[in-house]
Amino acid sequence: IRGYAELAQRRANELDPDTAFAMSRITSESERMSGLVEDMLLLARLDTKPELQLAETDVVEVVLNAASDAQVAGPDHQWRLNLPDEAVTVMADRNQLHQVVANLLSNARKHTPAGTQVDTSVGIEGDQAVIRVHDNGPGVPPEIADKVFERFARADVARTHDKEGSTGLGLAIVAAVMAAHGGTAALDSSDGHTTFTLRLPLASDDSGRPAGPPPQADLSH
Repeated sequence: IRGYAELAQRRANELDPDTAFAMSRITSESERMSGLVEDMLLLARLDTKPELQLAETDVVEVVLNAASDAQVAGPDHQWRLNLPDEAVTVMADRNQLHQVVANLLSNARKHTPAGTQVDTSVGIEGDQAVIRVHDNGPGVPPEIADKVFERFARADVARTHDKEGSTGLGLAIVAAVMAAHGGTAALDSSDGHTTFTLRLPLASDDSGRPAGPPPQADLSH
């Protein structure tokens, strides 16, 4: 479908306005459907035998890159970072960890109004790396909050400023990827306060002790 639509659009100057518009919508929707299928395949793989490309991964670098992308995609939001000066190292599949953080930032961007402040922090608590994504937009109602990590749970039912639509799989992917890494994902939300917290085991050095800098001060404020 995408191929034929793109082929037709190469001759857009020969199409009448209604047909040109229809072809542009076909292209857009086929791209959205492709993204949905890719998300479903990822979840299916995680359900069966997760194929993780584990390597020492700096959580700070992953968060910085994902936040930079989010800032470009959502210039009408306020993006703030609280990151330690030193690396926070975990054993992780870098691409999947990036997708997890990107999904949380995308969730904040899509489901909150312009001007919302989104704070992302990285820290160490005990033997775990902790990532928090907090926004001051509309909270998630209690009747929805305990279902947000379920598949096809539509976050826009709870937060009604979704401008791009939602497949309902973004947060399910977050939970599945974190579980595959031996980590957790949690939500704490009330009116004007929503915080997603990710926890991953720190990478260990040769002595078996967690690698990384000493515990940081609370970065969530």
